[in-house]
Amino acid sequence: MRVARSILIAIVALAASPASVSADDVVSFRRHVWPILKRHCYACHSGEKPEGKLSLATATSIRTGGDTGPLLVPGKPSRSLLIKMISGEEPSMPPKGRPLTRAKIDVLKRWILQGGKIDSVAPLAEPKVVIPVEYTHAPAITAVAFSPDGQRIACACRSEVVVVTTSGTGTPLRLPTRSDLLTHVEFSADGKMLLAAGGTPSWFGEVCVFSLADRKRVLVRRVSNDTLFRGGFSPDGKR
Repeated sequence: MRVARSILIAIVALAASPASVSADDVVSFRRHVWPILKRHCYACHSGEKPEGKLSLATATSIRTGGDTGPLLVPGKPSRSLLIKMISGEEPSMPPKGRPLTRAKIDVLKRWILQGGKIDSVAPLAEPKVVIPVEYTHAPAITAVAFSPDGQRIACACRSEVVVVTTSGTGTPLRLPTRSDLLTHVEFSADGKMLLAAGGTPSWFGEVCVFSLADRKRVLVRRVSNDTLFRGGFSPDGKR
Protein backbone atom coordinates (compact mmCIF):
# COMPACT_ATOMS: atom_id res chain seq x y z
CA MET A 1 0.00 0.00 0.00
CA ARG A 2 3.07 2.29 -0.05
CA VAL A 3 2.27 3.73 -3.49
CA ALA A 4 -1.38 4.19 -2.61
CA ARG A 5 -0.42 6.11 0.53
CA SER A 6 2.01 8.29 -1.36
CA ILE A 7 -0.69 9.27 -3.85
CA LEU A 8 -3.31 10.01 -1.22
CA ILE A 9 -1.36 12.86 0.39
CA ALA A 10 -3.13 16.00 -0.72
CA ILE A 11 -6.59 17.38 -1.26
CA VAL A 12 -6.48 20.62 -3.18
CA ALA A 13 -9.50 22.89 -3.61
CA LEU A 14 -9.48 24.96 -6.79
CA ALA A 15 -12.13 27.51 -7.69
CA ALA A 16 -12.47 29.85 -10.62
CA SER A 17 -13.26 33.49 -9.86
CA PRO A 18 -14.13 36.48 -12.01
CA ALA A 19 -11.64 39.23 -12.76
CA SER A 20 -11.11 41.39 -9.69
CA VAL A 21 -12.97 44.69 -9.56
CA SER A 22 -12.35 47.55 -7.13
CA ALA A 23 -15.04 49.70 -5.57
CA ASP A 24 -14.46 52.54 -8.04
CA ASP A 25 -14.37 50.48 -11.24
CA VAL A 26 -17.06 50.39 -13.87
CA VAL A 27 -18.41 46.84 -13.81
CA SER A 28 -18.10 45.15 -17.20
CA PHE A 29 -20.61 42.45 -18.06
CA ARG A 30 -18.08 40.57 -20.16
CA ARG A 31 -15.16 40.76 -17.70
CA HIS A 32 -16.89 40.73 -14.31
CA VAL A 33 -20.51 39.58 -14.57
CA TRP A 34 -20.43 36.92 -17.28
CA PRO A 35 -17.82 34.70 -15.50
CA ILE A 36 -20.13 34.56 -12.47
CA LEU A 37 -23.23 33.69 -14.49
CA LYS A 38 -21.29 31.20 -16.59
CA ARG A 39 -19.97 29.29 -13.60
CA HIS A 40 -23.06 29.31 -11.38
CA CYS A 41 -26.08 29.66 -13.68
CA TYR A 42 -25.35 28.72 -17.28
CA ALA A 43 -25.63 24.94 -16.89
CA CYS A 44 -29.35 25.14 -16.04
CA HIS A 45 -30.15 28.22 -18.11
CA SER A 46 -28.94 27.22 -21.56
CA GLY A 47 -29.72 24.75 -24.31
CA GLU A 48 -33.06 23.97 -25.95
CA LYS A 49 -35.03 23.80 -22.69
CA PRO A 50 -33.51 26.21 -20.16
CA GLU A 51 -34.95 26.17 -16.65
CA GLY A 52 -37.80 28.63 -16.25
CA LYS A 53 -37.41 29.50 -19.95
CA LEU A 54 -34.54 31.75 -18.91
CA SER A 55 -31.63 31.46 -21.32
CA LEU A 56 -28.26 33.08 -20.71
CA ALA A 57 -26.99 32.18 -24.17
CA THR A 58 -27.40 35.63 -25.74
CA ALA A 59 -27.57 39.26 -24.68
CA THR A 60 -31.16 39.46 -25.94
CA SER A 61 -32.36 36.45 -23.94
CA ILE A 62 -30.65 37.79 -20.82
CA ARG A 63 -32.46 41.13 -21.18
CA THR A 64 -35.80 39.42 -21.86
CA GLY A 65 -35.70 37.08 -18.86
CA GLY A 66 -37.88 34.01 -18.39
CA ASP A 67 -41.19 32.86 -16.92
CA THR A 68 -40.80 35.09 -13.88
CA GLY A 69 -40.04 38.21 -15.88
CA PRO A 70 -36.95 40.35 -16.53
CA LEU A 71 -33.84 39.53 -14.53
CA LEU A 72 -33.03 43.09 -13.61
CA VAL A 73 -34.38 46.58 -13.17
CA PRO A 74 -31.54 48.83 -14.35
CA GLY A 75 -30.29 51.06 -11.56
CA LYS A 76 -32.29 49.24 -8.88
CA PRO A 77 -30.58 46.12 -7.50
CA SER A 78 -33.04 45.66 -4.64
CA ARG A 79 -35.94 45.40 -7.09
CA SER A 80 -34.13 43.09 -9.49
CA LEU A 81 -35.17 39.44 -9.61
CA LEU A 82 -31.57 38.32 -10.11
CA ILE A 83 -30.45 39.79 -6.79
CA LYS A 84 -33.50 38.48 -4.93
CA MET A 85 -32.86 34.94 -6.17
CA ILE A 86 -29.13 34.80 -5.43
CA SER A 87 -29.63 36.44 -2.03
CA GLY A 88 -31.67 33.52 -0.72
CA GLU A 89 -35.21 34.70 -1.46
CA GLU A 90 -37.66 32.34 -3.19
CA PRO A 91 -36.78 30.67 -5.46
CA SER A 92 -33.22 30.57 -4.18
CA MET A 93 -30.48 30.16 -6.77
CA PRO A 94 -28.44 28.18 -7.48
CA PRO A 95 -30.89 25.56 -6.13
CA LYS A 96 -28.37 22.78 -5.40
CA GLY A 97 -25.01 24.53 -5.51
CA ARG A 98 -23.26 26.63 -2.93
CA PRO A 99 -24.63 30.16 -2.50
CA LEU A 100 -22.70 32.89 -4.26
CA THR A 101 -20.12 34.66 -2.14
CA ARG A 102 -20.84 38.15 -0.87
CA ALA A 103 -18.13 39.50 -3.19
CA LYS A 104 -19.81 38.01 -6.27
CA ILE A 105 -23.24 39.27 -5.20
CA ASP A 106 -21.76 42.74 -4.72
CA VAL A 107 -20.36 42.66 -8.26
CA LEU A 108 -23.82 41.85 -9.64
CA LYS A 109 -25.46 44.54 -7.51
CA ARG A 110 -23.00 47.17 -8.69
CA TRP A 111 -23.47 46.11 -12.29
CA ILE A 112 -27.24 46.62 -12.01
CA LEU A 113 -26.76 49.89 -10.08
CA GLN A 114 -24.60 51.15 -12.94
CA GLY A 115 -27.36 50.39 -15.45
CA GLY A 116 -26.96 46.67 -16.12
CA LYS A 117 -25.41 47.19 -19.54
CA ILE A 118 -24.43 44.10 -21.53
CA ASP A 119 -21.38 45.02 -23.58
CA SER A 120 -21.18 41.50 -25.00
CA VAL A 121 -21.54 37.87 -24.02
CA ALA A 122 -18.12 36.24 -24.00
CA PRO A 123 -17.65 33.67 -26.77
CA LEU A 124 -18.20 30.16 -25.50
CA ALA A 125 -15.01 28.17 -25.96
CA GLU A 126 -14.75 24.89 -24.09
CA PRO A 127 -12.06 25.13 -21.40
CA LYS A 128 -8.94 23.24 -22.38
CA VAL A 129 -7.73 20.61 -19.95
CA VAL A 130 -3.96 20.44 -19.55
CA ILE A 131 -2.52 17.43 -17.71
CA PRO A 132 1.11 17.99 -16.69
CA VAL A 133 3.79 15.44 -17.47
CA GLU A 134 4.94 15.85 -13.88
CA TYR A 135 3.01 17.46 -11.03
CA THR A 136 4.72 20.13 -8.95
CA HIS A 137 2.22 19.33 -6.17
CA ALA A 138 0.32 16.12 -5.52
CA PRO A 139 -3.06 16.35 -7.31
CA ALA A 140 -6.33 16.20 -5.42
CA ILE A 141 -7.80 12.69 -5.13
CA THR A 142 -11.55 12.88 -5.76
CA ALA A 143 -12.46 9.17 -5.99
CA VAL A 144 -10.85 5.79 -5.28
CA ALA A 145 -11.76 2.22 -6.28
CA PHE A 146 -10.22 -1.23 -5.71
CA SER A 147 -10.10 -3.79 -8.52
CA PRO A 148 -12.20 -6.95 -7.90
CA ASP A 149 -9.06 -8.99 -7.14
CA GLY A 150 -7.79 -6.35 -4.73
CA GLN A 151 -4.47 -5.99 -6.54
CA ARG A 152 -4.97 -2.53 -8.04
CA ILE A 153 -6.29 0.85 -6.96
CA ALA A 154 -7.73 3.45 -9.34
CA CYS A 155 -7.52 7.07 -8.18
CA ALA A 156 -9.32 9.97 -9.86
CA CYS A 157 -6.74 12.76 -9.90
CA ARG A 158 -8.47 15.88 -11.20
CA SER A 159 -8.54 15.17 -14.97
CA GLU A 160 -6.93 11.74 -15.15
CA VAL A 161 -7.16 8.33 -13.54
CA VAL A 162 -4.01 6.88 -12.01
CA VAL A 163 -3.95 3.11 -11.47
CA VAL A 164 -1.39 1.66 -9.04
CA THR A 165 -0.76 -1.77 -7.56
CA THR A 166 -1.50 -2.45 -3.92
CA SER A 167 1.94 -4.05 -3.63
CA GLY A 168 3.62 -0.79 -4.57
CA THR A 169 5.44 -2.31 -7.54
CA GLY A 170 5.39 -1.32 -11.19
CA THR A 171 4.84 1.99 -12.94
CA PRO A 172 1.55 3.82 -12.28
CA LEU A 173 -0.84 3.74 -15.24
CA ARG A 174 -2.12 7.18 -16.26
CA LEU A 175 -5.42 7.44 -18.14
CA PRO A 176 -6.18 11.04 -19.23
CA THR A 177 -9.63 12.50 -19.95
CA ARG A 178 -10.98 15.82 -21.21
CA SER A 179 -12.92 16.44 -18.00
CA ASP A 180 -11.90 19.29 -15.74
CA LEU A 181 -12.87 17.19 -12.71
CA LEU A 182 -13.39 13.44 -12.30
CA THR A 183 -15.75 12.48 -9.49
CA HIS A 184 -16.12 8.69 -9.74
CA VAL A 185 -14.08 5.65 -10.80
CA GLU A 186 -15.16 2.01 -10.98
CA PHE A 187 -13.75 -1.31 -12.21
CA SER A 188 -15.88 -3.71 -14.23
CA ALA A 189 -16.76 -7.01 -12.54
CA ASP A 190 -13.99 -8.85 -14.39
CA GLY A 191 -11.45 -6.10 -13.71
CA LYS A 192 -10.67 -5.63 -17.39
CA MET A 193 -12.37 -2.26 -17.84
CA LEU A 194 -12.34 0.97 -15.88
CA LEU A 195 -15.05 3.64 -15.86
CA ALA A 196 -14.47 7.28 -14.97
CA ALA A 197 -17.25 9.86 -14.58
CA GLY A 198 -16.98 13.62 -14.23
CA GLY A 199 -17.04 16.63 -16.51
CA THR A 200 -16.44 20.34 -16.67
CA PRO A 201 -18.80 22.56 -14.59
CA SER A 202 -21.40 24.37 -16.73
CA TRP A 203 -20.09 22.64 -19.87
CA PHE A 204 -20.59 18.89 -19.92
CA GLY A 205 -20.86 15.66 -17.98
CA GLU A 206 -18.81 12.79 -19.31
CA VAL A 207 -18.36 9.05 -18.89
CA CYS A 208 -15.15 7.41 -20.12
CA VAL A 209 -14.45 3.67 -20.27
CA PHE A 210 -10.89 2.38 -20.57
CA SER A 211 -9.53 -1.02 -21.55
CA LEU A 212 -6.79 -1.71 -19.01
CA ALA A 213 -5.05 -4.37 -21.11
CA ASP A 214 -4.11 -1.97 -23.90
CA ARG A 215 -4.51 1.27 -21.92
CA LYS A 216 -6.94 2.70 -24.45
CA ARG A 217 -10.12 4.71 -24.06
CA VAL A 218 -12.83 2.61 -25.71
CA LEU A 219 -15.89 4.73 -24.95
CA VAL A 220 -16.65 8.41 -24.32
CA ARG A 221 -20.18 9.71 -23.76
CA ARG A 222 -21.21 13.24 -22.91
CA VAL A 223 -24.65 13.05 -21.38
CA SER A 224 -25.41 16.42 -19.77
CA ASN A 225 -24.31 20.05 -19.64
CA ASP A 226 -22.79 19.82 -16.18
CA THR A 227 -20.47 17.57 -14.20
CA LEU A 228 -21.62 13.99 -13.50
CA PHE A 229 -21.13 12.63 -10.01
CA ARG A 230 -21.77 8.96 -10.63
CA GLY A 231 -21.58 6.26 -13.28
CA GLY A 232 -21.50 2.48 -13.32
CA PHE A 233 -21.38 -0.78 -15.25
CA SER A 234 -24.45 -2.97 -15.68
CA PRO A 235 -24.21 -6.34 -13.85
CA ASP A 236 -23.34 -8.16 -17.08
CA GLY A 237 -20.71 -5.56 -17.99
CA LYS A 238 -22.28 -4.87 -21.38
CA ARG A 239 -23.59 -1.40 -20.57
